[in-house]
Amino acid sequence: MIAKIIQKFFIILLFYYFIILLSVPIAKSADTTTGTTAAPAANAPKTCSQVETELKAAGTAKNIIFLSTYIPGLSQCLDEQKNTKYYITDLGSYIAVIYNIAIASVGILAAVMLTFGGFMWLSAGGNLSQIEHAKTYIFGALTGLILTLGAYSILYTINPQILTLKLDVEVIEAEEDVNFIGTISTATLQGDNIIGSVELSNELIPSVQAAARTLKGKGYGLFAISGLRSADKQLNLIRENCTNAQEILSCIPNCPATSRCKPKPGKPATCSMLKGPTSCPHTTGRAIDVWGAKGGSQCIMQKQCIANKTACANDPCQAAVISAMQAQGFCVLCSEPWHFEKPKMSSCCR
Repeated sequence: MIAKIIQKFFIILLFYYFIILLSVPIAKSADTTTGTTAAPAANAPKTCSQVETELKAAGTAKNIIFLSTYIPGLSQCLDEQKNTKYYITDLGSYIAVIYNIAIASVGILAAVMLTFGGFMWLSAGGNLSQIEHAKTYIFGALTGLILTLGAYSILYTINPQILTLKLDVEVIEAEEDVNFIGTISTATLQGDNIIGSVELSNELIPSVQAAARTLKGKGYGLFAISGLRSADKQLNLIRENCTNAQEILSCIPNCPATSRCKPKPGKPATCSMLKGPTSCPHTTGRAIDVWGAKGGSQCIMQKQCIANKTACANDPCQAAVISAMQAQGFCVLCSEPWHFEKPKMSSCCR
């Protein structure tokens, strides 16, 4: 009798150990696969306003939600009163956090139910009814755990991004149904700490020059690569960058919204002049493409930036450009950390 009890006890311990081994990596995943921005160092958290500015400049957060209640997996920041807040960048991030916590909870609950079932079995004293009840608890706990792990494994095998609700989808910025009406005077952009020569609206030149002076104080230069474009230049870019170029070219200047540029791999989304040249920021002289420079050379190349736009926007050099340009009233295009408009014409320009 004692031998059988000891045997059952060791079987229960084995199952319990198995549950713990599975629960640890799942619980860990709740903090590592949520897809949220990495939390700042505990001893030096950023302010919430700084976090909001950086994320919006990078185009990674259309709606940032700040919470006072701690949920594992969320990043933290400090509000104006130095109180700790926790933030998510979108609803998908919040759901992913809750999902991963639920997955971890299944492992913990299974371990509790397995222990309870094992205790019932060991204390049954030959009572067949109690033993059956104990088996029911143990079988239910193991079945629930296997189903949960199976579902998690299947989704992870199909695409790990499914578990974070952050699928790698190319975001194409939409043109607004706003046309620039009137005429503008232009001049060549020049000035201290400005590299490159582009044509730009006279109204914008002083603002860009002021941004260049700000960058100089931070040890960076301003590399201007594109300003005012002719309609022919924009048409050439459509041919070069858009998979549906023929469709666009055949309907300008009366294109439907569905004819917006569908960018080729590795190419930026390009304004399609759906309503003619007056519907694009560059062809109206109200936009400029600029990069940060160090030692006379561009800090980060466009090809690198397109491959990882978030990293590009957070690069210290380009982030300094974004900050300096926004301080002068420009907005930065969500999908292109090098494209600035004043006034805003694109739908997602912050």
